[in-house]
Amino acid sequence: MTKTAAKRLTKEEYGLWLAFSASCRATCPRARVGCVLVDKNGNVVATGYNGSLPGEAHCDEIGCLMENGHCVRVKNHAEKNALSRAKANDLYHHLQGGSAYVTIRPCNSSGCFDELVAAGIKNICYLQEYNADSVAGHQGEVCERLGVTMKRSDTDVSVLMQKVVEFHEGPGGILKNER
Repeated sequence: MTKTAAKRLTKEEYGLWLAFSASCRATCPRARVGCVLVDKNGNVVATGYNGSLPGEAHCDEIGCLMENGHCVRVKNHAEKNALSRAKANDLYHHLQGGSAYVTIRPCNSSGCFDELVAAGIKNICYLQEYNADSVAGHQGEVCERLGVTMKRSDTDVSVLMQKVVEFHEGPGGILKNER
């Protein structure tokens, strides 16, 4: 019997996969955003996704509420959602020196970028640009001053999904058919 090692996800791929998975809980059809926060050792601290405030109706239930090209019904951005979960579980202090993996670049308009940096996040990795406001200038200056790394990943989510499937079709995987 030949021993074949399945190709594991890299830490970046793992973080982005978790963020992408969290985005599947988002409730605004205009932008389904997910975020995962990990400590400096790569342990998951919290996840979040965008949606309305708890107890309020969601966009996917009653529609988006648009003002100046933004959906204002979405008050709970993925990053803020993850940060509040870290606080609620008394894990906020674990974020110091950690990383954030986000499906869309954190915004300035709702303070998502600033709150991640204020929490001590030192690495921010995202899949897509956020085109709704001009973020690069402010964020670049803050990153340079405070030693924060901001990176758009070149990970293709479709390829990442296929990698996950192939991993689980291999030895020990839950998709392996051994009948």
